[in-house]
Amino acid sequence: MKSSKTSAFSSPKQRFLSNDKAVTAHQVMVDSAACEIGLDVALAEFAYDLADTVTDPQAAIGAGFQLRGAVKFLKRFKELAELPKPAPAIQDTGELRPPPDKRRP
Repeated sequence: MKSSKTSAFSSPKQRFLSNDKAVTAHQVMVDSAACEIGLDVALAEFAYDLADTVTDPQAAIGAGFQLRGAVKFLKRFKELAELPKPAPAIQDTGELRPPPDKRRP
């Protein structure tokens, strides 16, 4: 039976963020020098292997898309445990117009 924190319609990231132990472990792992080096070397090795597949312009385009996808994956992996930053608080001045220093010229 599912816990009340998760629902059948939550995203994988939402489900991950609801597990405090997993989030903490992930943050510790990603912040470690060993993880950073491992991810950098893995990406370099991936790019090195892709270079062997490039035999014509179309293959180069495909390799570029694969490399771009790998970089996006690593970025998402590193940022997985980061919570969205809250929006800045809006000060209620009681006026409908923005203060003079915030008005457009």
